[in-house]
Amino acid sequence: GKERRRRQAAPSTPRTVPSQVNLYVSVIYLILAYPVAADAVAAKQAGHNLRGISSSKSSLAVPTDGPSHDAIAASSEAPPAAAASSTATEVHVDLPPAATTTVPLHSSDGTHHAYLYVGSPPQRQTLIVDTGSRLVAFPCHPCDNCGKHASTHYYDPDRSTTDVIPGCDECRFGGMSKCENDSCQFVQRYTEGSTLTAYEVTDVMWLGTDDVLESLENHMRLAVPFVFGCQTSEKGLFVNQYADGIMGMAMHQTSLITALHEAGAIPRDAFALCLDGSGGMFSLGGTGLRYDSRSSSGRSIRSGNSTSSESERSSQTTKVAGRHLEPMRFTPLTKSHGWYAVGVEAVHVGDVLITSSPSVLQSFNDDKGTIIDSGTTDSYLPKAASVPFKKAWEQTTGRVYTNKLERYTYEGFLKLPLVTFTIAG
Repeated sequence: GKERRRRQAAPSTPRTVPSQVNLYVSVIYLILAYPVAADAVAAKQAGHNLRGISSSKSSLAVPTDGPSHDAIAASSEAPPAAAASSTATEVHVDLPPAATTTVPLHSSDGTHHAYLYVGSPPQRQTLIVDTGSRLVAFPCHPCDNCGKHASTHYYDPDRSTTDVIPGCDECRFGGMSKCENDSCQFVQRYTEGSTLTAYEVTDVMWLGTDDVLESLENHMRLAVPFVFGCQTSEKGLFVNQYADGIMGMAMHQTSLITALHEAGAIPRDAFALCLDGSGGMFSLGGTGLRYDSRSSSGRSIRSGNSTSSESERSSQTTKVAGRHLEPMRFTPLTKSHGWYAVGVEAVHVGDVLITSSPSVLQSFNDDKGTIIDSGTTDSYLPKAASVPFKKAWEQTTGRVYTNKLERYTYEGFLKLPLVTFTIAG
């Protein structure tokens, strides 16, 4: 094998749902910018995950138009959005800062993926965008205990002229990595049972599209040296999943977004996700969607203390599609453990309130809290909610609730109740 190149890995740091959020959200939107977490998490451990809502002074924002238009956003620079005084011809709203780059997401097997280009020459990887973990990791050649995934070939360090394998005195994943075979090796376990084994590698990487030439044009603007896990083994669902690996987006100083910001590739330590059934978009440095307050008579939009036209506003970001139907609303992040935890004020199954007991309601906010997790298809409720949830389910559906697989006709599925979370703010 080639002689290992060594250098100090480039330092890389972190981000805040309508008052009501339905469990089966059709479109979700977040802009995230976050303070550095002192002791960030090492794995997706227990916590109550809300599927599909996939971060600074910690606030999330959402429109108020109901489930089909749910959106989430947060920004360290934008105060809670509110409509100002209106006249027949003008409405002012405070807007969160706009993203400078937006790349597409695509969806498969219930998760949302982005294209990450790694190395020189670049090798494209398809990664799950996961706000519930913090590491970037994918299989590296050779990986005898890895499955077949979206990419034809594993990332091969020998093909890159810019990869660096940190020495044991340069390990970036403190508390996780241990010195083995003169490299920083670690094991990462996830809540649903999957495990990966990897060693640390630093190489240039950037987010792109499925168009290689278009992505190469973005290279000089978005490429940064970044440390990731070079997998030598994977177990559990990782073996058969579509995606090559995972892109952790939790609050941590080793965040890819932080690395982009520190390198000057994006203007702020923030990102935004807009998710739907077929894919969505991933915006860097701010929000990719906007609230359009104009009517046919023409109205202006104010960003901060300045007023700009819609065309000027939208020109700050690329490939923007869609818009918010209402001004965004904000909710604070409630924990500092590295995940995006929000305060829960009520939970309904259909029209039945299951958090009438103070102890049941508190269980949603205790410990790690209720976590917004874009990388899982599952939703977990605290144990204290089990009995009232099952009673409400049976009352609403006439069927006993079970975690086992159940089959429904399409008409029967449409009759299932919505599970609605009322979020603080």
